[in-house]
Amino acid sequence: MIASVSHISFGSLKRFISASPSPLNHELVERLRKLVRSNDLQRAFSLFYSAPLELQSHQAYGALFQACAEQRNLRHGVTLHHHMLSHPYSYSNDLFLANHLITMYTKCGKISYARKVFDEMPERNVVSWTSLITGYAKAGDEREGFSLFSAMLAHCLPNEFAVSSVLTSCRYEAGKQVHGLALKLGLHCSVYVANALISMYGRCGRDGAAGYEAWTVFEAMEFKNLVAWNSMIAAFQCCNLGKESVGVFMQMRSEGVGFDRATLLNVCSSLYKSSDLVPDEVSKCCLQLHCLSVKSGFVTQAEVATALVKVYSEVLGEFSDCYKLFMEMSHCRDIVAWTGIITAFAVYDPEMAIHLFGQLRQEKLSPDWYTFTSVLKACAGLVTARQALTIHAQVIKGGFGADTVLNNSLIHAYAKCGSLDLCKRVFDDMDSRDVVSWNSMLKAYSLHGQVIKGGFGADTVLNNSLIHAYAKCGSLDLCKRVFDDMDSRDVVSWNSMLKAYSLHGQVDSILPVFRQMDIKPDSATFIALLSACSHAGRVEEGMKIYRSMFEEPETLPQLNHYACVIDMLGRAERFTEAEEVIKQMPMVPDAVVWSALLGSCRKHGNTHLGKLAADKLKELEPTNSLSYIQMSNIYSAEGSFNEAGKSRKEMETWRVKKEPGLSWTEIGNKVHEFASGGRRRADREAIYKELERLIGRLKEMGYVPEMRSALQDIEEEEQKEEHLLHHSEKLALAFAVMEGRRRSHDGGVAMNVIQIMKNIRICIDCHNFMKLASKLLGKEILVRDSNRFHHFKDSSCSCNDYWKLIHEFQKSIPLVVAAKVERSRSKSTVDNNGDKDEGSYNVLT
Repeated sequence: MIASVSHISFGSLKRFISASPSPLNHELVERLRKLVRSNDLQRAFSLFYSAPLELQSHQAYGALFQACAEQRNLRHGVTLHHHMLSHPYSYSNDLFLANHLITMYTKCGKISYARKVFDEMPERNVVSWTSLITGYAKAGDEREGFSLFSAMLAHCLPNEFAVSSVLTSCRYEAGKQVHGLALKLGLHCSVYVANALISMYGRCGRDGAAGYEAWTVFEAMEFKNLVAWNSMIAAFQCCNLGKESVGVFMQMRSEGVGFDRATLLNVCSSLYKSSDLVPDEVSKCCLQLHCLSVKSGFVTQAEVATALVKVYSEVLGEFSDCYKLFMEMSHCRDIVAWTGIITAFAVYDPEMAIHLFGQLRQEKLSPDWYTFTSVLKACAGLVTARQALTIHAQVIKGGFGADTVLNNSLIHAYAKCGSLDLCKRVFDDMDSRDVVSWNSMLKAYSLHGQVIKGGFGADTVLNNSLIHAYAKCGSLDLCKRVFDDMDSRDVVSWNSMLKAYSLHGQVDSILPVFRQMDIKPDSATFIALLSACSHAGRVEEGMKIYRSMFEEPETLPQLNHYACVIDMLGRAERFTEAEEVIKQMPMVPDAVVWSALLGSCRKHGNTHLGKLAADKLKELEPTNSLSYIQMSNIYSAEGSFNEAGKSRKEMETWRVKKEPGLSWTEIGNKVHEFASGGRRRADREAIYKELERLIGRLKEMGYVPEMRSALQDIEEEEQKEEHLLHHSEKLALAFAVMEGRRRSHDGGVAMNVIQIMKNIRICIDCHNFMKLASKLLGKEILVRDSNRFHHFKDSSCSCNDYWKLIHEFQKSIPLVVAAKVERSRSKSTVDNNGDKDEGSYNVLT
């Protein structure tokens, strides 16, 4: 037997190969594997390439492809693949090697290469399918992974690894289908499949229901390993079922099952993320976790100690305990641990937070985005411009100078420090600004008095910024005051004022201001004008403005202008003209143009054109929920409930998320956030009671919930009404009323205007609700949604009830589609031998 292939003269062995090739092949493969195990991949490849082609067997190729996959070495893997393709023995069609190639490319992050190998395979086995499905799952591409899994069923039955792999990236609906298949094939008994199912249900948590589905899978498991217990704890935690999560942990301990770091981290997350645990329960459980962490030694791991610090500070408010724990982990403090302790002290003790940040820098650690956010909050609390400047310099040095959130924090910190010029410098240098940017700037300009006092009252640029800030924050009167007092105005001044009027629905004011404009308008001027005309239904005036844009080369319409025109014509149901404008566009229509057309088709029930717009929008922005939701609404409006359901299922299947509705209101210099249904609020029961009282009084005034604003999959009328009444802006209003009453009792200043911000468009029902509430409360209610400001006062709105047009259209729907529905159900009865199609009509918001 030859001792080492590396000592063989391959040239002298060629004459023996035909007589005894197998031992030599085996010897080469073993030598390659030995080099790979010693992490000497370079020598392994050198040995392979120097060997005669006759010895370069598919086993040798397989060993090297496997090594490239394990070490994520794409360069060697690609080179070896090219070498194999040139091999005279043509291993390119070898099933064994093709599977190795798929695995190697997926583990190296080249899923497209793996797919190419897969598509060119003359034959495939279950390993081929499973390897590529696993690759798509790890890449987070649920759509392709699920599609491939579905195609696999026509060729071979999946094994437990294929099923568990596809489940790791599945959304709820697709996951349910895979669960059903696993039950049919008997694969649900596999611990891998069961764990994947539990994780899937937890990841897709829907207000707790999915958590209990995960529990059903967990209870049915004959053998539960540590991964299963951890998955179940995490599933309950993801579904905001903190009590159940802690309960599983207690059951796990009582049954003598061990735990690991993941167990402790999941339980800690349950303690500070779930809203169904009371402080006493959290305190008791946190103490037990701390003791277990110390006894097991896991407290020496940074992640565990940081999680405990977070519970002590954020939930229990025990800052001395969390600081003591932080000091005890001196040997394992990373940037996450430092950020956690700085965050804990940023509000409670800003000076301590700044001190800790200094210690972090002394230990030569690099702050990340979260660290800077926390320390800037501390700077604002300390009111020291010097500290804020120091942190600002480090933000830029760390590569976060363009981050919107950090810049907002800087503006806030500088404003608290009284450094208006630094606020303005940060604001002006921002590439993108959100509503928080403008609000922060407005607070800095509380300010406006300071601007005048500082001798900057005549500064045109500063006044333009004031108009912008006041407009974005709902103060139209202050916009006009600043504009009227300006000694000199540039085109930005005029555009700022026009945009302010457009944003607040003051169309009757915007056109006279435009006529007074003594400076040549630019592109931004026409966007403000066309947008205002669109929202007010002033089509003829808008089209006249649009046609005037062609008179000068510098004002030729661009994509945004065309989007406004399409929106304007579509709102007026002039679809023929809208299509003609699209055909005449000198550039390819973008997503904004198709979104505008789709919205109008939704309003007027134009299914054919709406389908075209939706398909175009999906091509441009496949993850945008708008196309799916609007088409579902259009189909529902005409009674095509099956098609509506398909659109919504397609949205869920391909992992497209609808942006959740959130609202904010500021009371006492603190911003309060509200989600639909009151999630995230510890005081939601009190808010519910206040809202119920308000609704009762509004119903006496004639308020009737607009059921068509309820979600389509809610069947019972009571459930629909409950869903509507818990929209986030209603909760924000109830909270503001409740807090206003409390402040009055405490001798505080009464709120004459209630301001609410919303991240998506206000629905019909909430619009009606706010109108009546403004009359009942005797207050102005200012709601800023994703489109515009709505000034509600004395049962009217500044938008001139644009919603009313849509509402009247929707009210006529039952009369139009009733016959269609009845015919559809009759046909369904015939087609399905008496199994009725129970589709129900509602409009998605």
